[in-house]
Amino acid sequence: MTHGKRTLLMIAAAVVVDFGLTFAMEFFDRPYAEKIGVSFGVGVALIVLTCWWASYDGAERNIRPPYVHMILLYITGLPYYLFRSRGFIKGLVATIIAGAIWTIPSSLGAYAGWYASRYGALASTEWRQCFNGTTHDGIIVNCTAVIASTQDSKTRGSALSRRALAYYQRGEYEKSRADYAQAITLNPLQSSRFVGLCLSYAKMKDDRALANCNEAVRLDPQSTNALINRASVHSAKRDYERAIADYDQVIRLDTKSAVAFYGRGIAYQGRGDDEHAIADYSEAILLKPDYAEAYGARGVLKRRKGDFFGSAEDLAKFNSLRAK
Repeated sequence: MTHGKRTLLMIAAAVVVDFGLTFAMEFFDRPYAEKIGVSFGVGVALIVLTCWWASYDGAERNIRPPYVHMILLYITGLPYYLFRSRGFIKGLVATIIAGAIWTIPSSLGAYAGWYASRYGALASTEWRQCFNGTTHDGIIVNCTAVIASTQDSKTRGSALSRRALAYYQRGEYEKSRADYAQAITLNPLQSSRFVGLCLSYAKMKDDRALANCNEAVRLDPQSTNALINRASVHSAKRDYERAIADYDQVIRLDTKSAVAFYGRGIAYQGRGDDEHAIADYSEAILLKPDYAEAYGARGVLKRRKGDFFGSAEDLAKFNSLRAK
């Protein structure tokens, strides 16, 4: 076997080992400790393959590879040998290729395994129904199965959040709160989970709602979802100035947010500023012509201002949209 063929064989073996093992770890959803062990094993395998290849490469170039350096400090040992045996330019190119062999297959394998186990043809029925189900009961049952079967914290957190949303939509706010709280312990840096917890507390009339919406905004100040929900909590507490400030920020981030204009209209109305409220309801309707609640709210204010014809039109539109 020529040295060139040995080189190709080593690269092929490294790619297969690197990709295959990381794919399997993600696909079969193994615990984090096992993934660390596999990563160590892959590293050892790559060192063995590299030393085997270097023994032939060094013989051809009449250079003895620094085996101890390559084994103990692979990340620097291999580049040292490549630069020493090939010179600067060829050594640099060879080092870049070696780095790609070390990192790219493992990254692709991990992503491919993760994706295949969740969205590919081999994904479990429970996973598919947990995240793509259409009924609350089905989502809850299948997400419960996913949570019980997985050892991966990312997967558990996603399934807990999905089940929490289903509980929330079914009106079981205490169960929703518990799931969001558990999901947050698995990833305390995800803003949307704090939004969910905020909404669950709000439905339970619990003052902890605002603290969780504040945390959601702190984690992602550009999140219109977090800002809108914090604004609704402010409005519920009759803190209309803070609600308006949050809605203003949402509108700066998204000038076509009908929900933000409607929410700000509610806050203006609560503050007694009917003119600004009507203007915001009108803008919300312009952005979303089938916005029933905006028609209803505007109709009430028009009647209060003596515009009975305009009020009747808006309330009729409200009733027709709600009847659909």
